Amino acid sequence: ALTLIVTDDQTVQQLNRAHRGVDAPTDILSFPSQLFSEELAQEMLAVAEQAGHLSPETAAELQPYLGDLIIALPYTQRHAAELGHSLEDELVL
Repeated sequence: ALTLIVTDDQTVQQLNRAHRGVDAPTDILSFPSQLFSEELAQEMLAVAEQAGHLSPETAAELQPYLGDLIIALPYTQRHAAELGHSLEDELVL
């Protein structure tokens, strides 16, 4: 599980300044809840394997919380246009 926030450039710039010391917007900021480790990867695989045998509610409760992703949609749209990508492709990248 993770939190996904889609917002404007100004909000991302404020967060970028506060958390990274960079006074500029960017396409995405990530705030992991924990370091990604082999143990976490194994836990996620185990949950995925069990998911078919569990109720959706129980499977959701077992998933580790990965953290927060914050996307500056206007910045991402401009970046996609500059590179000749669709917005969808840019978000997938």
